[in-house]
Amino acid sequence: MATKFDAAAYNFRKKFPFIGKDLLRWFPGHMNKGLKQMQRKLKSVDCVIEVHDARLPFSGRNPIFTSTLTGAKPHILVLNKKDLTIQSLIPRVKDQLKAEQGVNNVVFTNSKDQLDRGLKALIPLMVDLMKDSNRFNRSEEEDYNVMIIGVPNVGKSSLINMLRSRNMRKGHALPVGAVAGLALCASLQDHLVGEEAIADYLLYWLNSHGKFQYVEYMGLDEPYLVETAKTMVKAFRKGELGKLMLDVDLLNERSDRPGLAKEMLIA
Repeated sequence: MATKFDAAAYNFRKKFPFIGKDLLRWFPGHMNKGLKQMQRKLKSVDCVIEVHDARLPFSGRNPIFTSTLTGAKPHILVLNKKDLTIQSLIPRVKDQLKAEQGVNNVVFTNSKDQLDRGLKALIPLMVDLMKDSNRFNRSEEEDYNVMIIGVPNVGKSSLINMLRSRNMRKGHALPVGAVAGLALCASLQDHLVGEEAIADYLLYWLNSHGKFQYVEYMGLDEPYLVETAKTMVKAFRKGELGKLMLDVDLLNERSDRPGLAKEMLIA
């Protein structure tokens, strides 16, 4: 078993270098084809559900979705994988998304849990929004169509399968089209960034937030990396390093919440 170490004895990094510009250029270009296909189908859509990772409620969402897909139709932001994030922060995330980005309908879900409250609330919310909206060219249609969008590996397929299983009694959904995404939460293909670079960012984030569970998990005597990159990234994606919210630093601090700093770091 790894021995306990004194975190104060280490000089952890305060900043992390940006990912290469070539990768940032690849991301929007790679998604362009899929976005055009979705835009062509928008006329036959009554509601847009945008799925994103609950550990990244503010960053990583594609801004083109907002300007081209979600603006003209009723929009629900589903923050999935809530079982892997710090659930005590959920109310504050919802408040900030509404205040700063105008996102009024936010639902946190665990699409792998059939009894999840978020999933149960999603269908009634969709129905209410569609009934209250101006359907324009679809006003005479009796059926309702929903478009589900989002970067890869945020749980779109799981969400579709669960909704079909719960509400239509069908077990399998059609495959979801592949688009680009974000690396650490498995939304960018690992080889584009490099598993060592992904794990290096994870190490930086864990150390800078005082989250040292990985030391015991990896059986280390001190914080380390390199040869443990793959294991660390897999452990994070499964929630085995604790419940984390990578965007915790983007939450607005509020002085009227005593013990906020402690709450933000406890999972």
